[in-house]
Amino acid sequence: MTFPTKTLDFFESFVDADGTTRIIYEGKLTVRRADVGVGLDRVVRREEFQLWFFAEHGIDNINVLNDKGNRRLAAEYITGINSYISCLSSTASIENSDRAEQKLSTDITFEEFKQLPEQLAVSWEQYVYALNPHWGLQRGDDDNQGEAKRSRGKRTSKKKSSTGSAPKA
Repeated sequence: MTFPTKTLDFFESFVDADGTTRIIYEGKLTVRRADVGVGLDRVVRREEFQLWFFAEHGIDNINVLNDKGNRRLAAEYITGINSYISCLSSTASIENSDRAEQKLSTDITFEEFKQLPEQLAVSWEQYVYALNPHWGLQRGDDDNQGEAKRSRGKRTSKKKSSTGSAPKA
């Protein structure tokens, strides 16, 4: 079975002081809807990222990130464990233009990811979560809670299957 993909055309440029347009990034990246194998790879990458991040910053306990003085570090961790890992895990291919000064790759390090133009990184992430909403950050929980509250009290009847497994929705 082939799962859906989405292709993002990306282009980042700026004009030098001498009026020359410099193309920094240009190309296409294709993200895919995850199958279980991709999901498992994402779990492994998240664990590897956490081990690297904690070692890199001398952290021995995740609670250190909750200290008020560590807000920037906590933001980097959340960006890495969610956005960076999800983008890498879901990307099926990247095609870079020969005109681009810098090339995007699925081998990009977290430090390189942090240097991407924010618009490019956000667009990439949006494509990933559009195809893999179950990976989503827990943003917008207030909106979801409203729906959950409205549906409480409504009884739904779900018939248990004959095999004793969970009912089908």
